[in-house]
Amino acid sequence: MASRLLELTERVSSLVANLASGSEASEESGDSFERLSLEVFEFQYQRIEPYRMLCDRAGKTPSAVRNWSEIPAVSARAFKRFRLFAGADSDIARSFVSSGTSDPQSRSRSYFSEQGLRLMDLAIGTNAAERVFPDGRCCRILVLAPGPEESPDSIMSYGMGRIVKEFGLDGSGFFVSKKGADFESLLGSLKECAREDMPAAILGSSFGCLHFFEFLAERGVRLELPEKSRMLHAGGYKGKAREVTPRAFAGMAASALGLATERVINLLGMTELASQIYDISALRSGTYVASLEDPGVSPEPLGLKEPPKWVRSLILDPRRLNDPQGCISGGPEEKGVLRHFDLANIERPLVIQSEDLAVGIGRRSTQRQGAVTECRFHIIGRAEKAEPRGCSLSFEDLARSGAACSIDR
Repeated sequence: MASRLLELTERVSSLVANLASGSEASEESGDSFERLSLEVFEFQYQRIEPYRMLCDRAGKTPSAVRNWSEIPAVSARAFKRFRLFAGADSDIARSFVSSGTSDPQSRSRSYFSEQGLRLMDLAIGTNAAERVFPDGRCCRILVLAPGPEESPDSIMSYGMGRIVKEFGLDGSGFFVSKKGADFESLLGSLKECAREDMPAAILGSSFGCLHFFEFLAERGVRLELPEKSRMLHAGGYKGKAREVTPRAFAGMAASALGLATERVINLLGMTELASQIYDISALRSGTYVASLEDPGVSPEPLGLKEPPKWVRSLILDPRRLNDPQGCISGGPEEKGVLRHFDLANIERPLVIQSEDLAVGIGRRSTQRQGAVTECRFHIIGRAEKAEPRGCSLSFEDLARSGAACSIDR
């Protein structure tokens, strides 16, 4: 396992670097998303027993799968109970659990080896450099979330810790501890940034940022942060009574902090994925303007997400999740459930079926010579109550297969 994992990790890392630089494949190896995704799938089929059992039941073995869009997906719910990791227990360097529930037994758990962590670090840094910090290390990064030492099981805290390490100037820090959020200290740091004309990057959970906006409003405080400041908020409002549209959230950030709305970016991350998906923003040179020229795109594309080049996201008809032809065309009235193909997920199933509902925009999700193109999308909600119909690799199928449950670690 170690030698093959190391080889695949090195090749995927090379592809991530090449794609970030604008090259579609490595000239030396000829690797591409298509080629590597099929090889990673074969590796996972051989090494992850529950996944192999389910692929066999679906008739989707490596010899039967023709392109990346046909690789079988695993429901995100499956990670709540089953061990979906390609290595031995001794290979596990870190494990992360999902939030959103008070029951530890019903949380997703994802395992990473040292090689897997290095690949995730590369994905985090490469993606953030393009989407959030194309101007490099120019901001104090103030994080409204626990740090990785405070919350070692949180993949969001881990990712934000990596961003602070790679892009944060002196004075960066975290403002949530076991005692709760320290809004007073965060406000003090932001006032200092304003006095010194030092750009600030505020990172945090979407819901935590809303509470900070309310904290400022209650005190009648409105800040004018320096021009290059920005905000990155992660996730949404799963399980919360309050829902806020992207435009309303950006409006609150503009009112409270003086931020331009296109510099307020949402991040979609999952405990089951090693990569993240960001909103398109004005920070990424030319992309925000170019998106306005695409057919079917609103002139105000707030909340429009675009996966990094080593990730594919498809929107599927929930009644046809096992059929690549079930990928919807991305018209304005066509809604479906999101499926993500993450090449950085070498040790865990690389195809994750989420319960997020979305509308595809711009790059249409259509069949083209037997393959499916990726899409950009707006998230419009979640299928909270039930597993979408038609997915043979669902939580229930895993339970019926007799697959081993996850280990405690």
